[in-house]
Amino acid sequence: MRAQFARDQQGEAGFVGMKMRDTAMPSRADAWRSLRGLRVSPPGAASTDRARAKTFQMALEQAQQLMDAAESAGHATRPIQLFYALSQAGRAIAAVSTRLPSNALIPDKGNPGSMISFTVDWRLRGHGVTAPGTSVNRIGKVTVQADWTGLLPGVAAALGCACLAPEDKVKLRDLWPLIWETRFAGGEFDRPG
Repeated sequence: MRAQFARDQQGEAGFVGMKMRDTAMPSRADAWRSLRGLRVSPPGAASTDRARAKTFQMALEQAQQLMDAAESAGHATRPIQLFYALSQAGRAIAAVSTRLPSNALIPDKGNPGSMISFTVDWRLRGHGVTAPGTSVNRIGKVTVQADWTGLLPGVAAALGCACLAPEDKVKLRDLWPLIWETRFAGGEFDRPG
């Protein structure tokens, strides 16, 4: 529920329970309503390609349903539902992107040290990120690594933005500050790990 407008003890107007970013952002319901409107007439590359349009429509529907399910889920299953909601949202983005298909260079498994051209299709396959060695006892110490292909680099290509480099390993504690809300968490101790 959106925060209520109230007056504080000094009588000055204020937003109770709202974060600064919430004052300029539409409500969750309004955002999903706008996105649902796009399903009727898909944008970008999906406007002229039936397969892309169908993928966009289905992926967007699944993303919303998974987000809704995550809202009422317990802490043990919420991350899984959110992960797959974002996965479906990424597939919707790829389906409408005019930047895909694109070409990328990836390592040639048959010829170590060499690179080959790879076509990044709008039909993304795989997660695009791995977490080797998740047996650590603190979540912040878990290391993630981007893959050369899959959802993470595919969505980055669809948006025309940089992605984690596949050779780089990054600890979750170093990615944690990229989540907007953690900037206001109050200190270094709030980061996991």
